[in-house]
Amino acid sequence: MSEISSFDYVSDGDPRQRLDVFTPDPATDLHTAVLVLHGGAFRLGDRSDVHTRCRALAARGITAIAVGYRLLDSAVWPAQLDDARAALRWTHEHAHELGIDAGRIVLQGHSAGAQLALLVAGTADRDAPAVRGDTAPVPVPAAVIAYYPPAALSLTPGRGDLPAQPLLGPDATADATAAVSPINHVDEHFPPTILIHGTRDRFIPPVSSLRLFDALTAAEVVGELHLIAGQDHEFDTTPRFTESSLHLVVEFLRAQVVEPEQVAKEVLEGNPLASMPPPGGEPGRTGEHA
Repeated sequence: MSEISSFDYVSDGDPRQRLDVFTPDPATDLHTAVLVLHGGAFRLGDRSDVHTRCRALAARGITAIAVGYRLLDSAVWPAQLDDARAALRWTHEHAHELGIDAGRIVLQGHSAGAQLALLVAGTADRDAPAVRGDTAPVPVPAAVIAYYPPAALSLTPGRGDLPAQPLLGPDATADATAAVSPINHVDEHFPPTILIHGTRDRFIPPVSSLRLFDALTAAEVVGELHLIAGQDHEFDTTPRFTESSLHLVVEFLRAQVVEPEQVAKEVLEGNPLASMPPPGGEPGRTGEHA
């Protein structure tokens, strides 16, 4: 059973600016942290919503951190992004006490939380004042895990877009809308990313993750896309899919963050095609489209 401790990541802050740390058994500890951001359209939800996912991660040797953040009922955007950045900064500063490698801090988000995770990754150590209020630097996360993420917001939503007004208000501008759309922050510096989405998601269509995967591929970022047949939004709250999606996530983390050299060695030894150049060009950097 993992141990849990709670901390304020902002001194004298809002009660929601807290995080819960789930510590793995020392015998299985991978010295890797995953910050988990809950969903709820920035109006609902709490860090306790992701405790089950955090316990499952901790059971696999990962220090899992459930992150709370202010909601729109008490703080307008970009307070939510500022909070996610502050939680990442706190984790990096306390890596030694947490028993993790500061270079192995990963962001995981669900729905609105996935939007936050992707935006933090896309704006870390960059000048992006249109996106956030907090200008203090944060480290680039080692990877991003995005469950059913919104790829783009729009003032006039089309296929796969979400409306910007619920987040930014009725006076939302085109520039502000573009700034809060994760797809606009994907470039060659973006960290490795895994996208997991149900094919029958009624709230965020799976085409959102398809578009993000295409953007990652175009930028030559390491990426994986997994479409889960017949599943709706928040499908991974069902124990069966908690486990199956967790397996995908842990293998991705092992390959990209925890032991990339060992995994690469195993691939070269186990796949006879791995050392052969592909027909007509150099090997790409993207992962499998599953």
